[in-house]
Amino acid sequence: MNKNAERHYVEQLQKHYPGYLPEGSPRDSEEPDFLLDHQGTVVGLEVTQLFKAGSAPFPEKEIIAFQRNAVTRAGEIYRQLHPDRPIYFSAYFHNDVPMRDLDACARTLADVAFTSGRGTHRQHITSPKWLSVWTVIPEVQTRFVANGSSDGASVTQPWMQAEIERKNRKVATYLKNADRVILLLVSSLGDLQSTVHAPRDFASWQFQFDFDEVLFLFEDPGEVFRFRRAR
Repeated sequence: MNKNAERHYVEQLQKHYPGYLPEGSPRDSEEPDFLLDHQGTVVGLEVTQLFKAGSAPFPEKEIIAFQRNAVTRAGEIYRQLHPDRPIYFSAYFHNDVPMRDLDACARTLADVAFTSGRGTHRQHITSPKWLSVWTVIPEVQTRFVANGSSDGASVTQPWMQAEIERKNRKVATYLKNADRVILLLVSSLGDLQSTVHAPRDFASWQFQFDFDEVLFLFEDPGEVFRFRRAR
């Protein structure tokens, strides 16, 4: 992850989730990634984006082509049915749920686009199982966009512990430049390879680490977890 992306996540956390990080502009560093001045002390911040690719039973190129064609056809149907209500519609899909009938899927997408209110929506009981996340915004001209799959893999406690341990090895080095150090883990919907799903008992998990704190930012739907240290 480049420095601009790292800074973006730090600033988003400061802006939208106050209380997790000290206020103030992060100073660039390398070990750790950023330094924050706070009440006469220096707080180090190491940022890492999680990557855990999902899997699907169908060839990836075939899936992407079908999704793109279905969305293109949905846009054509929508323009014919609702010429006076132009919108921007974008969709993410679940790759592990088959979409077998192009015209039927296209009609469903056009209907979802028309019946959904403005904003970003996630799969619910009445939406098709192959549709994951979609956005509807009023626009001057109708545009339908296929964004691929939002599928990631479910987080497991051993895998998460391994990710923490990978960074934990350098805590002593980080503390040469800071009085205390926070690890910020990020799962971003904007990067599909960084999309992971947390089980229901995720918040109760405990981990071993030497950082002062370990935070986990789910950029979508917008949650922050403060990990508990294993005793």
